[in-house]
Amino acid sequence: MKNLLLGIIAINLTFLSIVTTLNYMQTANAASDIQKVMVCNEYGQCADVVSANAYGERRNELRVRD
Repeated sequence: MKNLLLGIIAINLTFLSIVTTLNYMQTANAASDIQKVMVCNEYGQCADVVSANAYGERRNELRVRD
């Protein structure tokens, strides 16, 4: 009898922990507007997106502003 009762308690605690974990995780919602982000280092130098390199090839790169 005691083992049955302990088993029921263990199953209930497992169920409650799973339900609590699933309720804790919320879905992420995107913002309605476009948001821009700048990539900067610790010295305050920020990067620009460059569409062509020195040879005129079309490719996107990040370069640090001077």
